[in-house]
Amino acid sequence: MQQQPINPYAPPAPPSPYGAPQYGAPQYGAPPGYQEPPCWRELDAACLWKQAAILPARCVKCNAPAQHRIKKTLYWHEPWVYLTILGGVLIYALVAMAIRKSAHVDWALCDVHHNRRRLGIGLAVGSVLLGIAMAIFGGNAGSPELILAGLGVVVILPIIGLVIARNIAPSRIDDHRIWVKVGTPFLDSIPNAPPMQQHGWYPQQW
Repeated sequence: MQQQPINPYAPPAPPSPYGAPQYGAPQYGAPPGYQEPPCWRELDAACLWKQAAILPARCVKCNAPAQHRIKKTLYWHEPWVYLTILGGVLIYALVAMAIRKSAHVDWALCDVHHNRRRLGIGLAVGSVLLGIAMAIFGGNAGSPELILAGLGVVVILPIIGLVIARNIAPSRIDDHRIWVKVGTPFLDSIPNAPPMQQHGWYPQQW
């Protein structure tokens, strides 16, 4: 039996009642009109997307109107990595750098906490220089007490300075999101995890 040629201009044939059912490609994404907040609360941390990690223009410590923006790359690794310190600081550093995750975050600070951050950074840097100078002077003067005091300044005061300067800290980073520790007033001001995140929805471009 000779096969009839196919007419390219003919309308499509109606679906056969005996054919297999046709299914369209699954649709993923937010429902129409859905507006996602820039960040949301999950337990005791603020969560936001890594591709748009910009916190609102409010101080992340006290939630006051903020005039200063801080942009910084934050790093995080699994807590078990700290156990590698038992094998040496170098081993820990190599493992941490190999498996750590990072995110570029933009957040805001008010005048008070911005000045506190600058004070902490200044203390950390200045104490290192002061401690080195004390150790050198103690060595030249033959004073082991001054050398030990200088080493103590180098070890202790920079840690105190960094604690003072710290106003945001990552508590977890995955391939798409970052969770950060912020001040309680700011955390209380943001919404809880939106329904789309609770059900594991990701933006369409992912």
